[in-house]
Formats: sequence, C-alpha cells, structure tokens
Amino acid sequence: MTNGESKKPITLKAKVKNELRPFLRSAIKGLDQLIIIDSAIPSEITDIYESAKATGKWRYRRALKGYERYVSQIENHNADVKGILDRLDGIDLDGLYDNAGSVTDEEAKELYELTSLALKYYVAENNPYRKKIDALRVFGYRIKDIREQWALWEPFKAIKGTIGSSGYIGREESLAFEKKEEAAREAVKDLKHPFYLFDAFPSARELVVRHNQRILDGLGSDSLFNNIGGISLDLQQRRAAVTPEPTSLVIAGAGSGKTTTICGRVNYLLQRKGAKPDDILLLSYSKKSADDLAAKMAAIDPLLSVGTFHKIGLDILKSAGGAKPTVEEQWDAIIEEYFRSEMAKSSDALRNVLTYYGLFLNN
Repeated sequence: MTNGESKKPITLKAKVKNELRPFLRSAIKGLDQLIIIDSAIPSEITDIYESAKATGKWRYRRALKGYERYVSQIENHNADVKGILDRLDGIDLDGLYDNAGSVTDEEAKELYELTSLALKYYVAENNPYRKKIDALRVFGYRIKDIREQWALWEPFKAIKGTIGSSGYIGREESLAFEKKEEAAREAVKDLKHPFYLFDAFPSARELVVRHNQRILDGLGSDSLFNNIGGISLDLQQRRAAVTPEPTSLVIAGAGSGKTTTICGRVNYLLQRKGAKPDDILLLSYSKKSADDLAAKMAAIDPLLSVGTFHKIGLDILKSAGGAKPTVEEQWDAIIEEYFRSEMAKSSDALRNVLTYYGLFLNN
C-alpha cells in the first residue's frame, strides 16, 4: 500500500468471524461456571449483531442465534447462581461445627444437596466458594462422625470457657483443669480422621498461664485497689490480694505494706468474691499489731473478726465451754501430783513413762 492509498474497511463478514463468534465462544463458557456474568455486552459486539441481523443474510444465522441464546440465558444463569451463592453466604461453617450436636440428618442432607447443586457448574480451584463447597459437602456426608466428635470436643471448649470466665486461678484449680484435659485427650487419642483441632488445642496449663497474665495485666487499672486506707496498692500487692491459693506466704520488710495488702485482700474477697464478714478471720501475734489491723479493718467492715492467736483461742474455748477457762500457773505442782497419785492407778501410763525415759536416757 502506497502513501496515497487508504486503509480498506473491515467487512461485516470479517467482523462476525473475528469478533462476534470468538466473543460468543468465550462468553458461553461462563454459563457453565459458578460465577455471576456481566450482562453488559460490549457495544461493538452489539453493533456487529445489529448490522448482521439487518442484512437478513442466511450466512449469519448461526452467529445471530448464538448471540440471542446467550442473551436470553444470562438472566436465568445469574439468577440461579445468585440463589446458590446467597445460600452459601448464609451458612456459618464454623457455627455448624460448634453446634454439630444439634444438626439433624435432614439439615445435613440439605447441605449436601446444596453442594451438589453448586457442583453442577464448573467451580474452579481459585473460585472463592470452592473450599466452602468442599467443606460443606464433607459436613453433610459425614454428619454422624462429626456429631460423635463434637461430643468429644465439648469438654475442650468447656475447659477453655470456664478458665476464661474465672478470676485469678490458683494451683489447685489449675491442677483440676489439667485432670479434665487429660481425660478429654484420652478420649480422642485413637481418632483416625479428626474433624476438630484436638492436637492444636492449647493445654490447660497454657490457658491458665495466659488467663492469669491477663488478670495481672488488668490489675494495674483496677480501681478496687486504688484506695486501700488512702493507699494505692502496687502490682505485687495486688497480685497477693487476688491469689486464690489456700495458703500464701508473703515475704516483705517492715513498713513495706503487708497490712495494707491484707486490707486489700479482705476488700477483694468481700467486694468481688461474695465473701461475708463471718467467713473471714484475721489473726496477729501481738496485741499492738492486732489493734492496728482491727482499726484498719473497721473502715472496710466493722463486723470483721480481728485478734491475736491467744485472744481468738481463748474466745473459742469460752464459746465451747460456756465459761472463761482458768489459766494455770502451777504446772510443776500439777505434774508432780500426777506422778505421785494418778500414775500408780494406771499400769499402762507407768509403762509408757518408764519406756520413754529409758529411751531418752539411752540416747
């Protein structure tokens, strides 16, 4: 072609052959797939169709019918596919596994039939619904096995849920959770095809450690300990105040806040753990420290019992005996009188005393 020549126009026949027909071959494949098809046909393709139809020529009949069939099927295809996808979107797969015990056989059958309906279309590996369809198909088909494993999964969930809703967990309670976990794992050790993540489930000890750490992390901002007799407890004091251990040893120097920590613990037991004043007994060695503790406890609850070991012990004896016991100071005379008169009346007592002193002197 020379510079003076113009480019020849593309004939309608060529457009039908090279543009309309390739478009239809590609577009019709979409009707076999589980996808929503764009119903907007490119304007250039529509123009070719209109031009070919206007000629009335027989040679274009197959292309025209293919175009018309494709246009008529798009709406039905999209409606069918949308119905399937909407149903898939409405299914919570994790929820099904969490509540598999309540899924009926009929419901499982419906899930399986839905996947069969979806798989009438070609579902490519990269289709975002492919994994869900496969998973639902397994769930619907294996519902009996899944229900059985769900019953074995529930104890694991219960352990995690109970730990998560507890306060600070002590050693004894932690050991109880570990025993429950041991029993739960024993029940699933021989499963061939687990549907639940039994092996990946964290140990009870690990769950307790994480939970307690969250409790401790939150103690710093817990307003309950911000004003204990005008003092805000530090993190170590707060930890000692909430520990549920049956026995706790707190080692600290004089004036470091041990009494304040005890006050914080008593306040915690009353306010957070539902304890009553009658459930709590506070003992001290000296009268001075007991009086100091009693004064501080009165600000928390005047009904709290505070005293020395000796005072509380004496009160218990008075309560049990109905009268104040006599404190004897003549122990030497009482012991001598026992040896002189009472021992002669009991050969067993005499034998025991002689044996004791015989062993004592030999050593």
